[in-house]
Amino acid sequence: MQGGQAPAYDPLEPVPRSARQALAPRPRVARRGQQLSPEQRARLEAEQRQRDRMAGTYGERPPNPFGGIPVAEILIVVGAVALVSGFAAKAIVAMAVGSVVCTAGVAEFSVREHFSGYRSHTLLLAGIPAVAVLAVIVLLLGGGLSFGPLLAVVLAVFAVCFWFLRKRFRVARHARLAKPPAP
Repeated sequence: MQGGQAPAYDPLEPVPRSARQALAPRPRVARRGQQLSPEQRARLEAEQRQRDRMAGTYGERPPNPFGGIPVAEILIVVGAVALVSGFAAKAIVAMAVGSVVCTAGVAEFSVREHFSGYRSHTLLLAGIPAVAVLAVIVLLLGGGLSFGPLLAVVLAVFAVCFWFLRKRFRVARHARLAKPPAP
């Protein structure tokens, strides 16, 4: 699976019921007197490398919905420039705008990869609404809320989002594994 390509589709193999089952080692032993062909050996080695990878990607990266324009990367650079310039000038509005724009850029590709089943970004995506809730509560109540209840609300938002996003990623990954690659 060099270059991030999905393994060849074999219609005789049963469809895996989960990502764990799809990436589990499969014993494939040549019959007595037979040797594995170079293609079979390469395929087995590629499958083993895929199972050993920690990144957890599968198949090709999802396509950019903006027609090849790197919107996420542009947002990240613009947000970083605004954040740094706001920090240098001690301008809170510029820092806030830079943070929001940078977060929007990161969220764009994270959502695309996560909901297509390519790579899980559960922690990152669950943290965005939790931090947003934290910011809204602090802005609305000033500092009137003690740390305990504030932490409880933020952790509850994070936990609910984490559960939903993890479940959704598993469904998307299963669909990606069960769907054969286009010829």
